[in-house]
Amino acid sequence: MLKGKVGIIGCGWLGYRIARHLSNDYEIHTTVTTENKVELLRAEGFHPEIVNFETHNRESQQSPWQKLSHLDHIIITVPIFSKRAEQQVLNTRIRNLSGFILKFEGTLILMSSIGVYKDLTGEVTEERLPAENCTGEKEIKQLFKQVNILRLGGLMGDERLLHKYKVADLDTEVNHIHFLDICKVVELLIVNATRSGLYNLVAPLHPSKRAVINWQTELNVLPLPKPGGKLVLSQKITDEMGYEFVYPDPRYFHISNHPTE
Repeated sequence: MLKGKVGIIGCGWLGYRIARHLSNDYEIHTTVTTENKVELLRAEGFHPEIVNFETHNRESQQSPWQKLSHLDHIIITVPIFSKRAEQQVLNTRIRNLSGFILKFEGTLILMSSIGVYKDLTGEVTEERLPAENCTGEKEIKQLFKQVNILRLGGLMGDERLLHKYKVADLDTEVNHIHFLDICKVVELLIVNATRSGLYNLVAPLHPSKRAVINWQTELNVLPLPKPGGKLVLSQKITDEMGYEFVYPDPRYFHISNHPTE
């Protein structure tokens, strides 16, 4: 028997993996911005709809999701923070998102980014930047007091492996997260009916970029990271929720049968 209905707003690379992870226990409803994924999501039974949150219309607000009253949980993966997007675009996106889920009172999970920490260095905990002081997060939290915010590290896993990218500053530490750990934390928040949580979600170990690439390309050497970088800590999700990471070490993100899985 299904445990409830989950809405995933923005069913892209991460949203799709969350949908598949939850689909055995929950009825999944999704939104996408273009036609190209509709057939795939429909074939998986994820009830897709096309919704564009960047439509700018001063005269009318975004209409609430017609399915809203039937959903028990909502997960937002549409970016509300991005170094590459203009703030005006993000403001429009946030305003339309807020209208789309207006007055929703169930479990709400917002995917944010450790990019909000910008130029902070050293060990970075959630307390160094409360959601109330963070553009994007604060607007959602003002309207939805129950929102859980996950500040995600660099998304990795499956075909996303560091050695496939052009990488600078090879001796700095990584702040990465495997998508499976995100999926499991989302499930944990839903099962526990968690409200108003703010958590960094980054693998606990921080090898250098060079070490990760070497391991993925079978050089198997472990250069030490250069001191003075940024270490985003996820101890809070472990302390408060008892979560144990499936992939604590980014060097092993490419190994699907890693012993910790």
